[in-house]
Amino acid sequence: MARPIKNSCDYFTHDSDMRNHRKVRSIRNKFGIQGYAIWSMLIEYLTGIDGNEFEYSEIEFELISGDFGVSVTEIQEVVDYCIKLEMLFNLNGFVRS
Repeated sequence: MARPIKNSCDYFTHDSDMRNHRKVRSIRNKFGIQGYAIWSMLIEYLTGIDGNEFEYSEIEFELISGDFGVSVTEIQEVVDYCIKLEMLFNLNGFVRS
């Protein structure tokens, strides 16, 4: 029997020096270690969900907030900054990497 087709990833590469990428350093400078943690968890989150995208909506940010244990405001600020840096993209109301 063939494996079922998945629309998500089991893993992603995480470079040992990701923290030193200029855009990631910018996140760390603006939001501190909390921003880096949110960025890392967002990549994990995106990797594990169907289609590797989530809706850019108030309710989705609230659900992510509950998952990460971080305020909605902090998550949305990091997401918006990552979109500005072109690390994430808001395409038709869905956030993708």
